[in-house]
Amino acid sequence: MLFKTLAGIGLFAAAGAAIGYSKILCAGGECAITGTPYGGAVFGGMLGLAVMSSIGGQSMPTHDAGPTDSDLSETTEPDDNSV
Repeated sequence: MLFKTLAGIGLFAAAGAAIGYSKILCAGGECAITGTPYGGAVFGGMLGLAVMSSIGGQSMPTHDAGPTDSDLSETTEPDDNSV
């Protein structure tokens, strides 16, 4: 799981650096976030961390197999007074 998170951060950071280098979003370079490859990489890495942590922590629900032997041994005997 840690490897997937780090890979996602690296992928988003590389994409952010590429956007900052190519000046797609900020032609003059005056944008603080995507104006340079470094700013784009930092922003992309943070975005990657947010995305990967939101989808990485989800797990499939487990199937309940029913009571175990220890659960059955803890049952109490019914009262004789009950009708």
